[in-house]
Amino acid sequence: MKNITKDRLKAGKLAFGFQLRSSRSIEVVRMAAQSNFHFLHIDLEHSTMSIEMAAQFCTACLGEGITSIVRVPGDSPETGARLLDSGAQGLIIPHVHTADQARAAVENYRVPPLGKRAEGGGSLIGWQPLPKAEIFRRVNENTLLAVMAESAEAIDNIDEIAAVEGVDVIVVGSNDLAADMGIPVDGEHPRLIAAYKKVVAAANRHGKAVRLGGIYDPQFLQRTIELGSRFITVTGDTRLLVNGMRSSLAEVHKRAIAAGGDIE
Repeated sequence: MKNITKDRLKAGKLAFGFQLRSSRSIEVVRMAAQSNFHFLHIDLEHSTMSIEMAAQFCTACLGEGITSIVRVPGDSPETGARLLDSGAQGLIIPHVHTADQARAAVENYRVPPLGKRAEGGGSLIGWQPLPKAEIFRRVNENTLLAVMAESAEAIDNIDEIAAVEGVDVIVVGSNDLAADMGIPVDGEHPRLIAAYKKVVAAANRHGKAVRLGGIYDPQFLQRTIELGSRFITVTGDTRLLVNGMRSSLAEVHKRAIAAGGDIE
């Protein structure tokens, strides 16, 4: 099962994703695929979604030809490994501050020879009876591993983190990074822009892709693409639902007032 997002990034193209936090119906997988998103960003760090529900999303993604990428909740290798066995085609590992932590992620989530994860699934190869070495090759080739740089310490160590073999993407968590640096979450803040540029430069030196994330304003997303971001989470279910609710009610309020109604 080819990882279309990883293939796009390796080819220097953009990959666009939709984040899941509130949804619990696998119908959203088909909606995202039909809307031409390349990946689903399934967020277990900031939601109450169960691992079983996340696995259902991952399985549905394989059938729809859209990449499932799960952000695991902190340092939880058993969660990530079980989801990879269940068909996830990628993981995002939060709070990676050092190269040693990046190497640990590779060890936990890559199968040999890159890592030490025991491959016990079969979803990614369609349960074909292949030699173990070929299974390992295909699984490593079609699994995307991203690590999150979201602290000043991570930015200081970014060249060493980006150099780790087996890491495909560096994700900058703008909100946590800004908080750690003691600055406002402002996509044009000079210190944040300097951090972005440092990450992109390190990633380019070591052949890694970048996501500059955490802020979802379209103008900011354009700015991140200009800076070199190619792994783009465009929006998500919670954000889309809240914005839709507010804009729908605002429109009806406006028309109700025009019709002489009392909305107080």
